[in-house]
Amino acid sequence: MNWEQMKDYELWYKLSLREEEVWAWNSGHLAFIIQKVEKKVDKAHPWAYFEAYLNKSWLVKLSQERYINKLKALL
Repeated sequence: MNWEQMKDYELWYKLSLREEEVWAWNSGHLAFIIQKVEKKVDKAHPWAYFEAYLNKSWLVKLSQERYINKLKALL
């Protein structure tokens, strides 16, 4: 599947921010995404393997605290 096809799945953790559709498979995955956006990633995190697959535009566009807080509200 390509990136666009992945967004078609019904996901519990999905939010539109700054023209980006941010999504996660589960709460652990979302917590990892938040850590990555905050630049506080623990390399031992169970989702660290998927770091290379994160949408790079999320990391750039969502680094402001107000967006991070919106992501945290999903947890």
